[in-house]
Amino acid sequence: MAGEVRVFVGRFGRIALLERTPTIAEHAHAQAHALIKVSGADATFLVEGLEQVLDAGSAVLIDPWAVHAGLPLAGGATAQLLALYIAPYWFERRVQAAIAAGRRRVFSTPRAPLMPTVQAEADRVLDLMRDDAADDDALDRACDLLFRAVVTCYGAADLGEGHSADPRPSDYRIRRAIVHMRAKPGLALDIDACAAVAGLSRSRFFELFRTCTGVSPRVYANAVCIEAAIGMLGTSAMPIHAIAERLGFSAPSHFTRFFLQHLGSTPRAFRNGVRRCAVA
Repeated sequence: MAGEVRVFVGRFGRIALLERTPTIAEHAHAQAHALIKVSGADATFLVEGLEQVLDAGSAVLIDPWAVHAGLPLAGGATAQLLALYIAPYWFERRVQAAIAAGRRRVFSTPRAPLMPTVQAEADRVLDLMRDDAADDDALDRACDLLFRAVVTCYGAADLGEGHSADPRPSDYRIRRAIVHMRAKPGLALDIDACAAVAGLSRSRFFELFRTCTGVSPRVYANAVCIEAAIGMLGTSAMPIHAIAERLGFSAPSHFTRFFLQHLGSTPRAFRNGVRRCAVA
């Protein structure tokens, strides 16, 4: 992938300036997610089965574990995006508790007009991200203000009220399988083995897993794999081929394609673009 790639990891979660690839594979993640167009073509995303157009006057807003994908861009078109990943722990405690209890709806709508306050904070963050001499603490504070503006402008009216906000059941067998998934992140994760850990048949495991999490076991496992890759790329000097091998990819090129399709950046470009706040 050609184009500018800049990533900052701070106390709020992660923010990335990326050039969108032709397609983004269907995926989901634990973070609340907001997308703002920086330049280029309009881009269409499929969020929970509905098309949402990202243009210069809008923001696309994706709840935790909402399944989403990027639809193909027109031939040769490119789009530069600012992608916000709001970590669950960044929210105030009552919202954290609601999310932990199974709340999935953080935003009031999957697409909304780009508010002037959000645009102004996004512009400030972009300026700091593109300034290699900018102080990381200043960038962290600017990102925090942007994330607060996004949640203030677009957060669901009942944010923090977990009992009325799409709570999902919890099952100890699914929790046990998730612990197993997180202990062994990687593409080669055996879903049948996860079902065995849960003590369930394959069909019952898939049904109960989706009921409890809102996504399939494979989508969840892919999210765990991506987060493990992001952690290793951002905090270690481990060669990319070694990361690919650790995560169960048969060749580095397969890892690169997987990472690109899910995150919109190659592993190398992501690593080269990462900055971290000292306290993140």
